[in-house]
Amino acid sequence: MSEKKKTKRTKTKKIVLLVLLGLLLALGLFAGYFFLSMPDVKFLKDQDPDTTAVIEQRKTAAKKNKQKLESRQKWVNFDHIPQLLRNTVLVSEDIDFYHHEGIDYYELKESIKRNLKEGKSARGGSTITQQLAKNLFLS
Repeated sequence: MSEKKKTKRTKTKKIVLLVLLGLLLALGLFAGYFFLSMPDVKFLKDQDPDTTAVIEQRKTAAKKNKQKLESRQKWVNFDHIPQLLRNTVLVSEDIDFYHHEGIDYYELKESIKRNLKEGKSARGGSTITQQLAKNLFLS
């Protein structure tokens, strides 16, 4: 192999390596920024929030429609929620709650297939864990 080809191949490898390192650095910076900018939710362990994302959405919709929304809510300790109600929520929202690590890939795949087939959002695929994360960090 000629010296020119070796030099060119070495330069190409260096460029590819630099691009990969740059992408890795950018990904690391993005991940660091993302995690540092997340809201602190530790207080939720000992203190109930004044409102929820759902209630705020409903207030906004009511205001838009020039209606008044009266919010009445009472926080209840998890221990005071009957087991039958807990099981009902699990069956209706995330039947495999105890069998996945937060993302149910099968249900997600089925949801995407159905939504594409029907051309609209016809079926959700998020788990209770994903819904909680969305409500805590993205609302």
